[in-house]
Amino acid sequence: YINYDKINHGTDLENSFGIFGQIEKSKIQNGALLYFCRNILSKSMNSSIALSLSLSMLKNMPKALISSCKNIARYNSNTGKNQEVLNLLHQILDNFSKKNFDLECIWILYTLLKIDSTYEIADRVLEKLTLDTQVVQEVTRIVNAQVDKTAPSWSTLVIAEQSELLEVAEGLDERAKRDAMRIDELGQENVRLKARIEYLEAAIAERNSEQRLITKSDIPEFFDGEQNDLIVTILNKELKNCGDSTKTRKYELLSSIVSLNPYIGNKQKMFERIKEIFSDGETMTAPERSEIEKMGFEISGDGKHYKLKFMGSDKYCYLLSKTPSDTNRGGKNAMTRIIDGLSVYK
Repeated sequence: YINYDKINHGTDLENSFGIFGQIEKSKIQNGALLYFCRNILSKSMNSSIALSLSLSMLKNMPKALISSCKNIARYNSNTGKNQEVLNLLHQILDNFSKKNFDLECIWILYTLLKIDSTYEIADRVLEKLTLDTQVVQEVTRIVNAQVDKTAPSWSTLVIAEQSELLEVAEGLDERAKRDAMRIDELGQENVRLKARIEYLEAAIAERNSEQRLITKSDIPEFFDGEQNDLIVTILNKELKNCGDSTKTRKYELLSSIVSLNPYIGNKQKMFERIKEIFSDGETMTAPERSEIEKMGFEISGDGKHYKLKFMGSDKYCYLLSKTPSDTNRGGKNAMTRIIDGLSVYK
């Protein structure tokens, strides 16, 4: 970014024009010549060089139209009415009117009347303007009022100045960046909501299923078959505790029930993946963070820590350090807390 205010351009207007012209020509940054016209040339409108540069920019640089006209009017105010300036402006006006450059013609008319309030506008000029009736009436009103110092600027009636458009463009660029960040946030929220919908749909489907041996709790499940898998896990542990007592009634019933009731959930792999992610510490790569969010975790920042909330429940929140550790103890501790808190397979 080039800060025009800090450019050492000296007092030579032609040298300054060359410096800002090179910046404009190189397309490194827009608005260099417009800045020169507004902020440098405007302060030197008491010399013929400044007048020549303003007339040149008026003819060849549309985005400096308004600033050039104001500079030329300012030159007249500083040096007195100049017939040669009036003649040059009239030639430019005639050229613009032939090309139907309405806005340019209006601003030159404004400048002519600022220089000489008695200036008579030829009918052939007004006839060539293609503005609608409302604007032509406004032109007539301004002309009849001899364009006094309190007359409104045409930029407020027809078009904003180029600098204002540049400011708007910069504002739109900042808004685009904010929108992109918001889109990313909404994408992550969408992932979490999809996970939420999945387990709610599973809960509804389970309620409509055939009555099982044990009446199902009305607590919503975090995943399809969570309550079933919890009970099957407990039964399997108890079956193992029977040891060699294969001839007992307890063993007979438990082995039969376990064989008829397999695991139906799909979250065992999820907890295995959590072990893998945090085996090297608490920090997460971007892909790992995305994977954790797809599992149903909401991740937010809290000072030096990450806060993981599972399925939107404040009951199941876990803190992780944002600062990498020399050891992986923190990751193993985090992994243990999460699995102990959420897994029904332990």
